[in-house]
Amino acid sequence: MMFITIQKSIQAYYKQKLLIQDLTETKKELEEKKKEVEDLEKENLKFSMRSHSIAHKQKSLEYKLNKILQSTETAEEIELKNRMENIAKEAYVAPFAIALAKTEIEPIDDMLEYMQAECAKDNIEFNLQINGNIHKMVNNYVEMRDLEILLADHIKDAIIAINHTDNINRSILVKLGEFDNCYSLNIYDSGVNFPKEILENLGKKPITSYPNEGGTGMGYMTTFETLRKYKASLIIEEFGMPSKENFTKVVSIIFDKKNEFKIL
Repeated sequence: MMFITIQKSIQAYYKQKLLIQDLTETKKELEEKKKEVEDLEKENLKFSMRSHSIAHKQKSLEYKLNKILQSTETAEEIELKNRMENIAKEAYVAPFAIALAKTEIEPIDDMLEYMQAECAKDNIEFNLQINGNIHKMVNNYVEMRDLEILLADHIKDAIIAINHTDNINRSILVKLGEFDNCYSLNIYDSGVNFPKEILENLGKKPITSYPNEGGTGMGYMTTFETLRKYKASLIIEEFGMPSKENFTKVVSIIFDKKNEFKIL
């Protein structure tokens, strides 16, 4: 009986050991699979962010190409077009026809002009204020291609916000350059404020309140990646409900090496 008991104990021991080994291997395999899934999700997110940025640049270049193609009109077509424009000017001068200040950096100027045209389609007044040397900004604080995408993303967001309000004040103001001794990008708009759910998830996952109007949530994912890259700060300040007298909010991206995120 003692021999049988010892034999069964040994068998139970080896079975337990094999079971522990199987569990350890299974756990290791699950962890490896989990890592593969996480890597694939990260890769998919990077691809989506890259596609999102490329789409902005493509639209800006398409707008510029169309302008170039339109400039090849015949002399008769140009004369007729000028006459029509002069008649229209006698009746009304649209606020969005204002010539924009120039940064003297072609891709940035192209993007701003394209965004002004997008605002004009929705009868939104677009104003630009440049302060300081933007060449210094893109050479020392933020790369040109990153600034280009920041402009596109946040002006587009402002357009969507304005299109979701009945506010008679339909306007966007972009302040670009050196303000309060820091280079920054500040976008004011008169649209609806951010929903609470959006503010809580900014930069954590792609989320948007307006998927039917081109919103993907990738804009702020790209923004937070850019903030980390330059240790820049994001400050969102809301001024109140839409009204005809004022802007409702400002989104400020400040290249101050503080890497802060504030909602005021």
